[in-house]
Amino acid sequence: IEVFCYDPDGYYKGIAITPWTIFVPHEDVSFKTDSYQIDDSEKAKLEASFTKVTEALAKHPELRVTLFLAGHTDTVGDASYNLRLSRQRAQAIGKWFRQRGLKLPIAFEGFGESALLVKPADEVDEPRNRRVDYILSVDEPVLKSSGFHPTWTRL
Repeated sequence: IEVFCYDPDGYYKGIAITPWTIFVPHEDVSFKTDSYQIDDSEKAKLEASFTKVTEALAKHPELRVTLFLAGHTDTVGDASYNLRLSRQRAQAIGKWFRQRGLKLPIAFEGFGESALLVKPADEVDEPRNRRVDYILSVDEPVLKSSGFHPTWTRL
């Protein structure tokens, strides 16, 4: 989006706005209850995600993009603990991507149990909620569905 403002003499000032975000489809890394450790059996999923991220970046080399990682938990445990655990999960994925050689900026945040994929009763062990979302974006993404206002931390 380009916006130009002209004065009566024809002088102008312009600005380019580039909204660009991609939610990277991927197979979720399965985290055990109360854990942010990435098991060796899950690394093939991360390799596939790494390929998808690098392919998306190759299509848009002109953009300065950040990989945002949004961690989540199930409803087992208290909310403050789950928030911390979800941040640790997102950070663990970010560290894996960095060690794998991803050079772009990486930021992470935890959403705890505020953005459940599956909505069970409280204290229900639901593995599909223990996940990390991958978002490539020019600007910090706002995940409106969670009601949580993230403070993204750079890796």
